[in-house]
Amino acid sequence: MHGYLRHLANFARIVEAGSMKSASDALGVAPSGLSDSVKVLENRFGTALLIRHKSGVTPTTEGERIYRAAAGIVDLLNEALGTESSDDLVGTCRVSVPTEVASTCIGLSIKYLSERHPDLDVKIFAEDEFIDYSRFARDYFLRIAATLKESEGLRTIWSGSATAILVASTQLVSEDDAEDVVKLAKLPAIVGTERKPPFGYSLSHPKSRIVFAKAIGVSHPAAQLNLALQGHGVTGCLDICAAAHMQSGQLRRVLSGRFSIPLHIALMTPHRRKTPYDAAMVDAMKCLVRAQ
Repeated sequence: MHGYLRHLANFARIVEAGSMKSASDALGVAPSGLSDSVKVLENRFGTALLIRHKSGVTPTTEGERIYRAAAGIVDLLNEALGTESSDDLVGTCRVSVPTEVASTCIGLSIKYLSERHPDLDVKIFAEDEFIDYSRFARDYFLRIAATLKESEGLRTIWSGSATAILVASTQLVSEDDAEDVVKLAKLPAIVGTERKPPFGYSLSHPKSRIVFAKAIGVSHPAAQLNLALQGHGVTGCLDICAAAHMQSGQLRRVLSGRFSIPLHIALMTPHRRKTPYDAAMVDAMKCLVRAQ
């Protein structure tokens, strides 16, 4: 029985890694040893469990079933041994995020993660595409949108909420002006290039909007925030992105009592089972936004 547990654990790591070499490097086991584990299991179940191709391996239908059972056993063993609760994370944590998130709020969570786990090598991949099933198929995905579907094959390990707010530089808007809709509407709004006139932002009341007379079209969120800091207009952004600037007195929140759009933030992974990095990433995100 002990031998089969080892073979099942090896098989689970192969499926998660997507290739014999990656699994071999992660486990410190020779590829031949992992191949032997697969052969033992295939002989035991009387069917092929893996499909081998140039870029790696994928499980067959039966292999996927065996994997789910194997992953459950490995999870129970890890939980019993306490490996998931270790504070000493060593290795590489790859985080894949859309460019719009990477350029704004993800830096704060990565900073916390690095401080908490100094031996952890964090790599950030900023991508315009949301889902990449190829070489970064084991990465984490962060997305501001409630568009997740089970069919996408992603597992949500944590979700929270943040708020979109309107901000402007303190040199542009005084404390008295911050609640004056008429004065604010005369300022240029910094909006995405895909937005078309009228350049409006919804207020907390569903039928209420503030419409700006003109706009500065900027596609990149970081550039929008930078223009606001320079006093060129009013922009909407995540509160967690602008928080440090507001605390330092560079930005001012406007219409604080009337403008508030809740945004869903989900931390996702295509991993089939939890990893030691899941808890670390969740912990880092909890420092930024409140959990639901």
